[in-house]
Amino acid sequence: MDEPEGLYTVESEEQLWDEIQQVVQRQCAADSHESIDDALRNWLYLASRCRDAFSHSEDDVALCSEKLLAGTLFQSNPDYVRIQIIYSLLQEDDGAPLYAIATFLLLDGRNDEDTYRKMVGENCGYSIYEADLAIEGDREVLVREGLLASEYAFLFSYVDDWCAASFTKLSVYGLRCIECS
Repeated sequence: MDEPEGLYTVESEEQLWDEIQQVVQRQCAADSHESIDDALRNWLYLASRCRDAFSHSEDDVALCSEKLLAGTLFQSNPDYVRIQIIYSLLQEDDGAPLYAIATFLLLDGRNDEDTYRKMVGENCGYSIYEADLAIEGDREVLVREGLLASEYAFLFSYVDDWCAASFTKLSVYGLRCIECS
């Protein structure tokens, strides 16, 4: 997804959560794909900001995803939101948005296993692997994001006959990150 039209100046954690709440409660008509896309760009920007500037733990980014899942934006348009976020995973290069996207899809897939099937159908496995490679940071960040990749590897292999090479790469990467801690 492209950058949001009006970038937010988020100066406090409280402001961040208020902005996220406003975005996920936005009501968009099902046929208004442009306004849904704008809201998703805003959510992704804010979730990325959460990870980069305000995150105290991995649970903070997960909370951003849980808010989107529970919000009007997703509840009114789940299939469209889901596929747009899957496409974002395939296009994004930056670590913070990739982590927010991957976390959202992981949580969504826990509620609806078809999310994983759609990800497999769109060949997202390598994108998850690349997401982990794109992430730079301290050991704690690498460990939690390596664990995310390992969890995806397990889930994808469970859901479908996924490429064995990708599964091996993700599992080895996740385990390597665990060993670093």
